[in-house]
Amino acid sequence: MQRFSTLIITGYLLVAWNICLPGIAVAEECRLQVEQKCSSCHFATYVCPKLKKKKGAWAWKRTVKSMINHGASFTNAETKQLVSCLSNPDNDLLEICAPKK
Repeated sequence: MQRFSTLIITGYLLVAWNICLPGIAVAEECRLQVEQKCSSCHFATYVCPKLKKKKGAWAWKRTVKSMINHGASFTNAETKQLVSCLSNPDNDLLEICAPKK
C-alpha cells in the first residue's frame, strides 16, 4: 500500500512540474521569438505601440499572416505561439519597449 501511495504522489508531482515549468519557458520564449522574428524586419519603436494597443488574437493573427505574405517564415506552432504572445504580452515581453538607460 505504501508503494502505491508513493507512486501516486510521484505522479502528482510530475504532473505539477509539467504544468508549472512550461509557463516559465513560454514567457522566455515569447520575448525571444518576438525579438528574433519581429525584430528582423521591425524596430521596437514599430512593434511597441502595437503591443500597447492590446490588440486581440484575431488582429494579431491577421498581422502575422501579413508578415508571412511579406516573406516571414513561421511554422504553424510558431504562428500560434506568436499570436498568443502578442495578444497577451507579459512583463518580460513588454521590457523590450522600456526606454534604454
